[in-house]
Amino acid sequence: MLRCFSDYVSFVVKYPFSKEGLNRFKEITSERGLYINDLPTTPVGMQLLRRAYEILSEAIMRNTISDDVDLGEDELIAHYIAIALTSHLDKSLWRRFADVESKRFSGKLLLEDPDCMMYIAREFGIEAVRLRDLDIYDERLALAYDVGVRVWSYLKFMPRNDPYWKLVNRYLLKGWVLATYKDLVRLVEEAVEKRVLELINKAFENVDETKSLVDALGGMRELREYRMGVTSKVKVQIRGLTPPCIE
Repeated sequence: MLRCFSDYVSFVVKYPFSKEGLNRFKEITSERGLYINDLPTTPVGMQLLRRAYEILSEAIMRNTISDDVDLGEDELIAHYIAIALTSHLDKSLWRRFADVESKRFSGKLLLEDPDCMMYIAREFGIEAVRLRDLDIYDERLALAYDVGVRVWSYLKFMPRNDPYWKLVNRYLLKGWVLATYKDLVRLVEEAVEKRVLELINKAFENVDETKSLVDALGGMRELREYRMGVTSKVKVQIRGLTPPCIE
């Protein structure tokens, strides 16, 4: 068993949008008979709803999400309720919420051991193998890289608009893009953002059915009227003047 599974509750709370997190969310709601439209009708439901609003509000207004460790698996449920609430906001804020959730996810994954990083990467459809297990293994390469990512997986999940990630600036050997564990987690971050956006879009298809949640929160006026501020300029550092060789 992977070390990161030693505390399963902790795992699904840290990684709510993993396969395990989604499955546990479905199990809990089924076991408790929780229906999202009924949340405003019970004290427990309102507690979950208010926590979901806290998650969403902090993500939009402060660009971060703090954990409430005392809630246990209720914290997992709250992240999914926050998805439903997000679908009622201006679409320009959907990506902001997804970005913050994905950064929360990757920030925790960076603290895990390599086995856990590899497991979650594969779970999100990123075909990655440790460098030592590939026939391209070389001790010199191992000093700089940890894994190989199949080129098509890399192209699917690589961040855009940053020269560091452009394929011409990477080592590509026999169909494998060489990467560090930190790079791999960054690819997972992109995959998580995509998954969260997909969930928000799905929730939006049934947005009328969750209007009662917004009403129970007083209309979420502050967030529904929120607009992104002036975007600050982002400085991108180009790493190296000459791209590495592609063999």
